[in-house]
Amino acid sequence: MSTSLILRNSKADGTSTNGFQWPKSGPVECTDWNPAAQCGGGLHGLLWGEGDCSLLSSANDALWQVVEVVTESIVKIDSQKVKFPRGTVVFSGDMAGAITMVLNNEQHFKDMIAEIKAKSVKGDTDSGYSSKAASSGDYSTAASSGYSSTAASSGDSSKAASSGYYSKAASSGNSSKAASSGDYSTAASSGYSSTAASSGYSSKAASSGNSSKAASSGDYSTAASSGNSSKAASSGNSSTAASSGYSSTAASSGDYSTAASSGNYSTAASSGDSSKAASSGYYSKAASSGNSSKAASSGNSSTASATGKDTVAMAAGVGCTVQAGENGCFSTVYFDERAKRNRILVGYVGEDGIKADTPYRVKVIKTKVKWVEAK
Repeated sequence: MSTSLILRNSKADGTSTNGFQWPKSGPVECTDWNPAAQCGGGLHGLLWGEGDCSLLSSANDALWQVVEVVTESIVKIDSQKVKFPRGTVVFSGDMAGAITMVLNNEQHFKDMIAEIKAKSVKGDTDSGYSSKAASSGDYSTAASSGYSSTAASSGDSSKAASSGYYSKAASSGNSSKAASSGDYSTAASSGYSSTAASSGYSSKAASSGNSSKAASSGDYSTAASSGNSSKAASSGNSSTAASSGYSSTAASSGDYSTAASSGNYSTAASSGDSSKAASSGYYSKAASSGNSSKAASSGNSSTASATGKDTVAMAAGVGCTVQAGENGCFSTVYFDERAKRNRILVGYVGEDGIKADTPYRVKVIKTKVKWVEAK
């Protein structure tokens, strides 16, 4: 009995928009199952993380989950989402962990290679050390297995999979996919709704295109995604995640990790001691968790939040919200009406009544400037 992984998220307390309570782990089942290929009457999500990511919550405190479901029970509503009657929650946590788990699932990777070898409309497969596979054309596939191997595929809906040390996988075209597994491996995918996944130490994953995804797992790994509503997730110590585009998301997990997101309403989240999170754009958010971590946000009405001891949060913009942990500090900008210029106000946790892990904003009353708790 084969199973598949479903990517989904909910509010921080595990409730969905309709009030359904999701468990953090273990069995889950709906009470109104309807096998019709339409919304409602089931549990919903993205099969293998593929579909319309805008259907998922972009809230900084969203609970990301991975659900293992019997493949035969899954009903495809459309190309963007699926539903199912029951499953088992196998992961609950941050976005980086969830996306990495889904895109780098070992069995799914093997199935992808098998599909490429057995069902390609036009394809080339190579196996062996320093092997290469190249395929060009719509719906084409390329699979290469072996040390220093290379797989390249070009064309709409094309796929490229490469497995082995120093391997590379590159796919270009709308809805294309690139997956590479192995130490020092690289996966690059270019095209709308494209996906790039790389697993292995010092691995890299890069995806370019609207709604694209990039996930990299392994110490010193890198994930970069470019395009509106794009997502980049990187997991591993000293890992880096960068995402560019409106409403884009970048998440990095691991000590000394870095997450950077650029674009209005974008989000950057980094977890781990001494980690860094930077977000640029109006209403953007930057959140960093871990001792000595840093969060920086640029743009009016943006948010910078750093959780942990000795943390620092800085928001460069007017109307921003900031917070820091125990013994931390934060700063933001306000406009001085008398001097007709911007000024910076600094707050220190533990001084002047400022509390740890509490959001603050600047309040200006005539000539008096002070910190007030943000509501």
